[in-house]
Amino acid sequence: MTSKNLISVIIPVYKVEEYIDKCIQSVVNQTYKNLEIILIDDGSPDNCPKICDQWAKKDGRIKVVHKPNGGVSSARNCGLDMATGDYVTFVDSDDFIELTMYEKLISSIIENNSDLALCGFCNVYENGIKEVVVEKNLSVINASNIFDYYVLSNSHKIDNIVYLDGIMAYTCRALYSKKIIKNNRFEQEIKYCEDLLFNLNVIDKNTKISVVNENLYNYYQRVTSAVHNASEKTVVAKFKYLEKVLPILENKISDDSFKIFKFSIYKIIYLDLLKTGSKTIYKKYIKELKSKKLINKICYKLFKRNQTGFANKLLAFLVYHNSYAVLKMLLYIKSNRS
Repeated sequence: MTSKNLISVIIPVYKVEEYIDKCIQSVVNQTYKNLEIILIDDGSPDNCPKICDQWAKKDGRIKVVHKPNGGVSSARNCGLDMATGDYVTFVDSDDFIELTMYEKLISSIIENNSDLALCGFCNVYENGIKEVVVEKNLSVINASNIFDYYVLSNSHKIDNIVYLDGIMAYTCRALYSKKIIKNNRFEQEIKYCEDLLFNLNVIDKNTKISVVNENLYNYYQRVTSAVHNASEKTVVAKFKYLEKVLPILENKISDDSFKIFKFSIYKIIYLDLLKTGSKTIYKKYIKELKSKKLINKICYKLFKRNQTGFANKLLAFLVYHNSYAVLKMLLYIKSNRS
């Protein structure tokens, strides 16, 4: 293993024995061979620890760490502390990557003298269907506009502002120069949008970003995933995220985009409160949500202006006017159709 242009691939592992072999195989078989593959067994109670050790015996590039369970951010931080590569990237252990992903990302960084490279992705569902996700403006993303684009391209999402196609919401689609990460780490107490917070702290307007306009990462979509469900736990997680992200974004995006973002996150948490199906939880948190002063007439108008389609505009109207009964009915209808 040579040291020049070494890529450290950090893979947190927890309760994914059905998927882990395919994930590791896709990394091991990369056309770019100069890899340091760090498997962090985060106290997995299944056969994952054994599977990781077996892979380490097969491939000398693989390092395995067994640690007590601390969550995905804790595992990634452990990997960052160990990484010796010139470049760093992440893979979730139930996902897999295209065989040329790292060759294309590192070539893009070297050719463009950039600090990091991004690529597109596909969603892979439990029924085997693979959905190609096209980001129309991926090729024009750069550090000077990436923050505003992140907000504007996601503000119409009903369920989750950063779930489907938020440019900055994923670390697994990026290859980072080690120098840009510096001492940044994932915030372990945050259980929602930890990737976004990491990127917001790493990237600034002096960061040079290059793009590989291909879908090279494959996200496995499990319906039991936290992003698909709402509970008091998810509401609390989003409040914690809100406290962290607002002061960061306020200094990085335009004033109008910041107003749009505030309304967006209000809408997300408001709808999560409804989705819990508990009037007690709604009453417990709605006052706190309103106290954050995330919406006003200006925020609402800017947000609505940025929406496409009658349904999105109607949803914004109902949320702004706190139409609790109507929204509950619409959510009920939606859940019974799905």
